Amino acid sequence: MLNEESNAIGGVRGTYHYTYKEAVLDPTNPADRVDDFEAVLTQNLKNQPSLTQLSGFRELPDQGSVFYSALPIRVKEQSCLQCHGAPEAAPPAMVARYGRENGFNWPLNEVIGTQVVYVPAAEVFRTAQRAFSSVISLFLGIFAIALLCLNLLLKPLVLQPIQSLARISQKLAADDIQSEAELQSATHQRLSNITQRQDELGNLGRIFQTMINQVVARQQRLQQQIHVLKIEVDEKRKAKEIEEITSTDYFQSLQQKAREIRNRKPGQA
Repeated sequence: MLNEESNAIGGVRGTYHYTYKEAVLDPTNPADRVDDFEAVLTQNLKNQPSLTQLSGFRELPDQGSVFYSALPIRVKEQSCLQCHGAPEAAPPAMVARYGRENGFNWPLNEVIGTQVVYVPAAEVFRTAQRAFSSVISLFLGIFAIALLCLNLLLKPLVLQPIQSLARISQKLAADDIQSEAELQSATHQRLSNITQRQDELGNLGRIFQTMINQVVARQQRLQQQIHVLKIEVDEKRKAKEIEEITSTDYFQSLQQKAREIRNRKPGQA
């Protein structure tokens, strides 16, 4: 029997316009006879008893592309043969209505047809698209929340410490850190906070702090050496200037006169 409905299909989520048919190889009602496609479905279900369902897409003359789901129709109860066994044993009213040629002598425990549901493919695709859109929206929402949480965690734990290291590097490159006092600044305090961490960034901070301490110590030693060299240069310059003065004829003449004055005897003019 062929029925067109507009309700929810049992076991299928959503509401669809669908067509239901109990397609039988030898039906009592000729309207329930299988077409060529349904006959193949019935034969496949009959040849493979392990199959419990077949589904896919096909074309229907009045509906176009449809999705189908087919279940086997199997005669399992002996009572079914009271109507579909021998025509002589069938109810007279049934025989009078449908005749004696069709719908009889069905074999017990064998597949005689298929229960098939047809759903327009467009509705299936729309449902799949809605489901896909919902999944994508959910995924994007989760991804956005995860990204926000990651950003909130990365900023204090990674980005800010790295920015502190970058600022200290800039100060170091510009020779703005040259003494122990400057090492106690707020920037260096942030570096101390980084070195207390027990992760890779903390290890990097400790290496960086050691490097800064070594650079500052070298700068201080260099300044001391420059100061000593400056004193030595000043002393050498003074000695040279004195030597230049003492080597002049005027200075020599003065020295000679001074010696003569010291060598005079008392009473000599």
